[in-house]
Amino acid sequence: MDETPEEAKLRCAVFHLEGDEIQWNRAFMRTRNATISDVWWEDYVLAITTRFSNAMFEDPLEKIASLNQTDSVLELNTAFDSLLNKVTLSETQAVSLYLKDLKLDIRGPVKMFKPRTLHEAYGLAKTQALIMKIGRKFVSGYKCARNQNQLYIIEMDDEYDIGVVETLDEEEEKDH
Repeated sequence: MDETPEEAKLRCAVFHLEGDEIQWNRAFMRTRNATISDVWWEDYVLAITTRFSNAMFEDPLEKIASLNQTDSVLELNTAFDSLLNKVTLSETQAVSLYLKDLKLDIRGPVKMFKPRTLHEAYGLAKTQALIMKIGRKFVSGYKCARNQNQLYIIEMDDEYDIGVVETLDEEEEKDH
């Protein structure tokens, strides 16, 4: 509602109310013997927030600090991003908390590459989860991972970017 004119904000908000919010709005207006044009936006926001929001009882920093990966890396990333939008952290602090949140078997290999940004940490965690899913072994500076009849050769460059260099099928693998 950043660009919405002040006099239109309340009308726009009321238009989007649903269920219990509609009943609350009717009671709010009736007890004040007011119409939408009589109520100040800030007063309305305070009243509806007090009635419906649990935000004043939540501590997003506590939640992000106690977050732990229980499912996929993608699900952790989604939960982490949601909480990160509610707090103010430096990139270094965010990376540190994110690494703490990863499962141990993913955290160790990711920390080994010392990611400096969340982008790097997310990418490394996703790659490590994939490598664990398809199996792993190390060969002459490259990480190799097997999935069914294919061997994936994965190279890590100096910038921590990870990419599949080549995929070998069963016949080609015998030649290597």
